[in-house]
Amino acid sequence: MRARFQCYTREGRVHWRLLGSNNRALARCAEPFATLQEATADAEAVAALAQEAVIDLVSTTGSQWRWVLRVDGRDRAVAGAPYARRLECVRAVTRFRVCAPAATVVAEPLVTRTGSTGRPRRTPADTLERVTELDALRLARVPTTTPNTVTGLRDPAGPSGISSTPR
Repeated sequence: MRARFQCYTREGRVHWRLLGSNNRALARCAEPFATLQEATADAEAVAALAQEAVIDLVSTTGSQWRWVLRVDGRDRAVAGAPYARRLECVRAVTRFRVCAPAATVVAEPLVTRTGSTGRPRRTPADTLERVTELDALRLARVPTTTPNTVTGLRDPAGPSGISSTPR
């Protein structure tokens, strides 16, 4: 699968993001749109501008880097994720410049996510079953108690009460 612009709605507004062939976000729109048509038109415009536009590298906290595509003083696209190193951010700009012009714009919006993580929410019964399974696995691995253990935890001092690691 090749790179594509995908539209989605969040809080009643339409956003777009550029997904790479591995389905990771390479870029996002800088601001949301009122309609799907506005979002797709902006995605197409950003794709046309990708190779020529000036892209600024920004470090807000000193430890995270992002890039911003600005046209006529207006932010049009931003990095899909923050980067720990400036070099990673520069490489992300290169990927964006290569993928955006060739990407297709998917006109159908993605289904709106309801949960904060985008995953289906578990019901209390599902959660209880899962916790019971995990407890069963955990209990199967509990070591047998010896004089050196207190409720399944090893005493760091050992049987003599002298610790072998400095405190």
